Amino acid sequence: MRKKGFISVIVPVYNVEKYVERCVESIIRQTYDKLQIILVDDGSKDKSGLICDNLAQRDERISVLHKNWGGLADTRNVGLAFAVGEYISFIDSDDYIQDTMLEDMVRAIVRHSCDIAICGRYDVFEENFRTRKSFCLTEERIFEGEGLLREYFKGSGVEQSSCCDKVFHYRVVEKLRFPTGKTSEDVYFTYAAFNNAKRAVHVGKPLYYYWHRKGSITAKVPIDKTELDVMGLMKKIERELWREGRFFILKAFYSFYMSAFITLYEEVRKSAEVDKSFEKYRIWLKTEALVRIVFLLVNSYILPERKWIFIKMLLDV
Repeated sequence: MRKKGFISVIVPVYNVEKYVERCVESIIRQTYDKLQIILVDDGSKDKSGLICDNLAQRDERISVLHKNWGGLADTRNVGLAFAVGEYISFIDSDDYIQDTMLEDMVRAIVRHSCDIAICGRYDVFEENFRTRKSFCLTEERIFEGEGLLREYFKGSGVEQSSCCDKVFHYRVVEKLRFPTGKTSEDVYFTYAAFNNAKRAVHVGKPLYYYWHRKGSITAKVPIDKTELDVMGLMKKIERELWREGRFFILKAFYSFYMSAFITLYEEVRKSAEVDKSFEKYRIWLKTEALVRIVFLLVNSYILPERKWIFIKMLLDV
């Protein structure tokens, strides 16, 4: 039975003893108090699990689930199975949120009869505490129908590879689960949620703080080879859109594809400099991109400078 008006906030926890209390405190301080706070300890080897238990003793809204290590996707799925709120939110345990984030987003969903609320974010870099804004719009904006997925793929105000700066009505994620064993599990889950939605609202301001840790997975060279999974998920989405004949959506999708390719290719190229086994993946990525080169180069959604970066990568200039 869903608890009307409640938000189930799912926080996956793994070896984050330096950060998890800051994250949970930011949730406890929310001006919206109808919260089910679910901390899922994924077999942490540090004091993270103990910190979660201590936090639960301070606030009855907190539930702590301890499990054997299964990875981020599995951990979020456990949280989803335990969630009872009308709304679902995901917050990573090294990140934190503004005090009004959840209230602002749920109020926007209700006010505009939406399925999803989106906010901008602050990127905060641990090594120098430098901050920048990302995925921000200057005002509240509604997306619906075909325009919803187009905006999702274009990515100007929507972070496609994260579920964390969003609040979902349970009806669009109730039957969804994160693909386990994949590094880029957010991509397919978030796409599927937007595909299920009829209407979404961007609240027009940054409310989520994304903490860029030194030594995080995305900063490592060579990269973990599971990061290549993102291209498999992209191909899955591409096949679905072609099969359904959603050609206007495909145009926006290829903008997303090029951005993902540029990011991943550069990571693979750097990885190949220290580990020759990555050379075959570099060639594979170029081959995949060449198959789609017409859709990419004639695409008016893609800025000319991005196309030039893409061409130089294909030519290894």
